[in-house]
Amino acid sequence: MLAATPPTMRFGLDLPTTGDYADVRLLADLAGAAEESGWDGFFVFDQVASDQPEPLVDPWLALAAIALATTTLRFGPLVTPLARRRPWKVAREAATLDRLSGGRMVLGVGLGAGATEFENFGEAADPKDRAAMLDEGLAILQGLWQGEPFDFDGQHYHLQGAHFLPTPQQQPRIPIWVGGSWRNQAPMRRAARWDGVFPHFRGGMMPPDELARLVDYVSSRRTVTTPFDVVLRNKLAPMPLYEEAALVATYATAGLTWWLVGTESAPSVAALFNRIRQGPPRTRQGATPPSHHATSVALALFSLQVHPRQPQPRHPQQHIPPADQQAEADSIRRRQPQAGHRQRLAGFQYADRRRQGQQNGRSRRQQGIHGLWQRQPKPQDVGHQPELADDRNPADQRSRDGSRQQPGPRSK
Repeated sequence: MLAATPPTMRFGLDLPTTGDYADVRLLADLAGAAEESGWDGFFVFDQVASDQPEPLVDPWLALAAIALATTTLRFGPLVTPLARRRPWKVAREAATLDRLSGGRMVLGVGLGAGATEFENFGEAADPKDRAAMLDEGLAILQGLWQGEPFDFDGQHYHLQGAHFLPTPQQQPRIPIWVGGSWRNQAPMRRAARWDGVFPHFRGGMMPPDELARLVDYVSSRRTVTTPFDVVLRNKLAPMPLYEEAALVATYATAGLTWWLVGTESAPSVAALFNRIRQGPPRTRQGATPPSHHATSVALALFSLQVHPRQPQPRHPQQHIPPADQQAEADSIRRRQPQAGHRQRLAGFQYADRRRQGQQNGRSRRQQGIHGLWQRQPKPQDVGHQPELADDRNPADQRSRDGSRQQPGPRSK
């Protein structure tokens, strides 16, 4: 059966290492800002190639920078397709990162998919072969982390007298979260043997009732009572923090222990910096709990998973309670990022403004300049006007003796 739900929900970031995020220093800065703002974890995708040509950095090198930039955050790859890696190399790298960070490493593993990750490099293409390699690889990780001579004779891997030192700082092992598609039973049975599950739901965002079914399924196949994490990534469009907090509370009731936020919550790097600085969507102690109306609004977002979020008129009663507003403002003031983070954020905001200005300039040029340079009236067109001491209408000006000033004769 599953262990008792942790007393508090944990919150983390789950980001790619491609495109705008293909920058190790940027990822380390984001992780540092997340730690300062009260987040609990920072995770990255593990890719060796992308479907389209774009910049990409090695996730494991990025994890080393993240480990050095933080002191309390949990971090790791979500997820590493273990079948395209040498398990002993992953064992050594993960143990090194765990000691480097003081015991904060989490290893996410999965089956992996896609020609860009496997077939294009001559790796195993058959999902059944990759599943067998994943199970053997996990057994090898477990054996090498014991710090004793280890032999293994499997279908795909063979080890003799392997003895890895030092062991990871976390014991009995680095926590292993297993990813997989829900409603497929094999990855869920695999996850039940380890320390957590990171489900993928093909319909978009997994509803709370589906998550409850998943938790029941995995719980019935657990044979130990060690802690077990249920991890979910928020795939919905951006929403106010109090609505997201209400949604998280609903998932916590279904058994969720980790709520992850990704690029769906921010369209640019600067927007993500701002989202991180707002802090995780947790309900603060002593704050007014989310209303039933807020919870209903959050759950109604499931109907918008395949449609763009449309702006709706706000009801007068749909507001953040004053206690929550004050608590949120005080918390943001306490969690101001360091100067380095502010400078990087200012740089990204400047780049966004410059990009927007360029787009506006192109739009004006496409529309033409008609109406921008209208002929201004000349003095001879309106007759002589006396110089005025202010910008009032000449007809309203009065002479020193109180009579109304009359305009001059109109020129022919």
